[in-house]
Amino acid sequence: MCWPFGRSPCAVLALAGIADQFADLLISVTTFFRDSEAFEIIARDILPQIFMEREADQAIRVWVSGCATGEEAYSFAILLLEEAARHGALPPMQVFGSDLDARALAAAREGRFPLAIEADVSEERLRRFFTREGEYYRVRQEVRDLVLFAVHDLLEDPPFSHVDLISCRNVLIYLDRDLQEQVIRTFSYALNPGGYIFVGASETADNPAGLFRCIDRTARIYQSTATVGEKPRLLPRLLGPVRVREPMMQVGRPMSPTVAPLEQMAPPSILIDDARVPPRMSDMQSERLERPRACSSMETINRYREFAEECERLAKEAKSERHRAILQKMAETWRTLAAEAEKKSAAAHKGPSRPQLN
Repeated sequence: MCWPFGRSPCAVLALAGIADQFADLLISVTTFFRDSEAFEIIARDILPQIFMEREADQAIRVWVSGCATGEEAYSFAILLLEEAARHGALPPMQVFGSDLDARALAAAREGRFPLAIEADVSEERLRRFFTREGEYYRVRQEVRDLVLFAVHDLLEDPPFSHVDLISCRNVLIYLDRDLQEQVIRTFSYALNPGGYIFVGASETADNPAGLFRCIDRTARIYQSTATVGEKPRLLPRLLGPVRVREPMMQVGRPMSPTVAPLEQMAPPSILIDDARVPPRMSDMQSERLERPRACSSMETINRYREFAEECERLAKEAKSERHRAILQKMAETWRTLAAEAEKKSAAAHKGPSRPQLN
């Protein structure tokens, strides 16, 4: 499917008028040690291997992309501390937690979580890595010291580098195929030779072919095929700005004093009204849409359905009625879009009716 924005479908829904709710949604759908069986495999098989291959002074680096309020980033920090304790040494360790949502990252830096985390964190870990503060648990300083949170756009910003393990879960599913491949190439560049990637239950790192091999299909853990001494892999071209665009004045359409600065500083955009009709596009977005890439109607329809199914799955995991309602509404929106796209596709294939001959 082709997205004119080069962004996730959730971003498109945000443009359609649910930006505030979507911001809340980003914060909600994350827990400590989510998919506990997969984390057990990482703790049992992956981290010991990483530690064994490290010299005492070599840093171990983990990148959690799309970390939201930080539960998964702190989960990896806890696993690193536990593995370091088993080795009787504390090598340099760093966990990078990145996300687009600055508000979520602010909450992550606080390291304070409700008592409900007792359902996901064992009593032993609660005692060792958390401090009880009234109706909350706060992550202990030794864990927080390992984690660095930063706003980061996976599609536009240069990645963290020399990383041993990347966790990017339930992010790829919201990107079209081309952008998924760009992200996988970015991860291949960011990882050390033989590094690992951990993706969501509905995602893979199989494409582009040859960059990763599957270690555990059920847990969705992959290993880079790059080897020590191999020529470093190249960073793919990112979507970020590479130059300052000169302002262009269009004949017959004067620019207002408020629009002119936006045309130069804001990203390409489309303004839509309540009926989803775009009365105005920014110049840069108009240029992007002049020669749209062709894409399969069935691929678009299937992608809409995948988004709906993913929203429904997340709705079942949501812990509050509000977030569940938002996710269900998003699922309904994608199913409606799929139905509309299917009707248009059917009409296009049917073609114009032939005139009756008398």
